[in-house]
Amino acid sequence: MKQKNFFFFLLFLVLLMAIACQSTTKQLDASKTMLSDSGELTRAELEQAAKTIANRIANNLKKQGKSGYFAMLPVRNNTSEIIAHEVYADTLVAELSQLGFPALRVEDRERALKELEFSQTGLTDRQLTAGRMKVPDFFIETVIDENIFRSAGERIIEQTIRSEVRSVETQIVLLTERETYRKKPRLQGGGLGW
Repeated sequence: MKQKNFFFFLLFLVLLMAIACQSTTKQLDASKTMLSDSGELTRAELEQAAKTIANRIANNLKKQGKSGYFAMLPVRNNTSEIIAHEVYADTLVAELSQLGFPALRVEDRERALKELEFSQTGLTDRQLTAGRMKVPDFFIETVIDENIFRSAGERIIEQTIRSEVRSVETQIVLLTERETYRKKPRLQGGGLGW
């Protein structure tokens, strides 16, 4: 009887170990393109969209004979998912800077003014020069929208990343660029299946 109980105990431990090994986290290759089961945008898609849109914005502004600095307004996420929109914003800033349109962080102005004021006290190793701050020529506002619909009984998720470039002086919209991703999620009920 003891051997039988011991055998079942060992069998239970082996099954438990097999289940535990299957549910552990494993490292994936970040350079490999993947789609999410629930249809939300991935990091790779956000980066690719930012690069594509940055190239279009730079080319259109150059065709119009425009140059200057831009300020990125906060990205608005109007979807039902949590999207790492900072990935998009950071990639767009980097790409536009490489293409000759450097970014200004206007949200840092308050801190910059305090540093400028402090440097004028004589307590620092050098003084910052007043009157050298840059102002943006363009604002870029990005909105990520989502449309969920059914087609032939299948749930379809369409997410659009739209970036609008506006003149700071005139508030005129100079151009709008967008990238749309349409997916049929494997999880047809919606949401994450954790």
